[in-house]
Amino acid sequence: MLRVKLIALAAAAALLLVPVPRASADSGDAILGAIVGGVITGIAINEANKNKPPKRRVVVRPAPESPQRKANRLTQTALNYFSFNAGYADGLFGPQTATGVRAYQGFLDFPQTGKLAAVEHDILMGAYNRGQAGDYATVTLVNSSPLGPRALLVAQRDAMLGRVASNPGTTVPVTSTSDGGPTIAENDTGTLTGLPLIPVPTGKGNLADFCGTDAVTGPRVTLAAMGEPEPALNQAFCAARAEAIDTAATLAAAVEGVSMAGIEAQCDQLGPVMKPYVANLPGMPRAGVIDEVRDFVDDSGADAAQLASTARICLGTGYRTGDLDAAIGSGLLLVALGQPAYGELMGHHLHHGFGVAANENRALDWLVWTTDELRAGAMPVFGSGDSGRADLVDEAVYRLNGGAAPAPGPSKNAASKGRLPTAGTAN
Repeated sequence: MLRVKLIALAAAAALLLVPVPRASADSGDAILGAIVGGVITGIAINEANKNKPPKRRVVVRPAPESPQRKANRLTQTALNYFSFNAGYADGLFGPQTATGVRAYQGFLDFPQTGKLAAVEHDILMGAYNRGQAGDYATVTLVNSSPLGPRALLVAQRDAMLGRVASNPGTTVPVTSTSDGGPTIAENDTGTLTGLPLIPVPTGKGNLADFCGTDAVTGPRVTLAAMGEPEPALNQAFCAARAEAIDTAATLAAAVEGVSMAGIEAQCDQLGPVMKPYVANLPGMPRAGVIDEVRDFVDDSGADAAQLASTARICLGTGYRTGDLDAAIGSGLLLVALGQPAYGELMGHHLHHGFGVAANENRALDWLVWTTDELRAGAMPVFGSGDSGRADLVDEAVYRLNGGAAPAPGPSKNAASKGRLPTAGTAN
């Protein structure tokens, strides 16, 4: 794995001199470092090159992609979808992809060879296609299982190997391969048959449109005049989004030698890298999500301070451009880097279903955990200049989680600290 300084230099130089390159799957641990270097160290490289003669612009045209490489790319994408890190999906199988394959094989109790047997490949791709289809039974299974999306792998394995179906009612036609192993039948277009291909949309539409509604932009809800908790939380969510966008713009403007388009290109790369971890939010316990992102950060070798700055830029940039994988993924990175106040965003996204499948229990868990962390002394990141925001969100979360509104009389805010109910927030 390349050292962070070398990664930063290479990525920043590429950003300034040639189109942004794609890292291979087997440099997966360095992808995050490259993104960080590209955004943050542009100013340093620019200053160092001021007195050097301009370099000739080089354009590398990729060779046509073979069918096998396309198939490999899809396999890597499926591994990443289930959080078996195969690195960037470039269609080249090597050590990083083999590591992801072994993790997948170990999860399903297959021999950990690092090479996919036919049946192992078919189970992986069948579960992935089922997850992408997003039918009602699939969404229910993912949201109700502690395994999250990986429950699809168990269900697919059980169905294909003749075990008791993990998700009764879903028919999966089985044939045989040349080596005697089962596989899922496909039609002429390569689309899995027997699975309903009706996409189930998440959320209530476009987040920017939602934050522009009268219910959100109307008179600000105050603690004293709070009725139902929903309007207060909606305003808090959209205010945090707007603040993240403003912060990103300020930070991006300070990066000399890198245009906003260049920064957006770097953040565009962050979205696919973080997508598997974002996809874990509805089905995996909060602590498990945070642990996996921490492990990913440790493996990446990225400098923590640079990564935090990059994540703050890409958080707001993602919200501004509508790239919610980049925005939510950046929020997860900041939580994993020891800034739990960003966990509030995970709660809002899970509550509404913007960018992830809605899951109220997971939403409450993230919101309650965040307010607990703030009360315990974590540094606030939203509501600068608004001293009442923390108490407003705290009270709204309390009521959303089943707490009653206070009786008329003296304020109970000071006495209410630590009184959040826990019903309905199980991991």
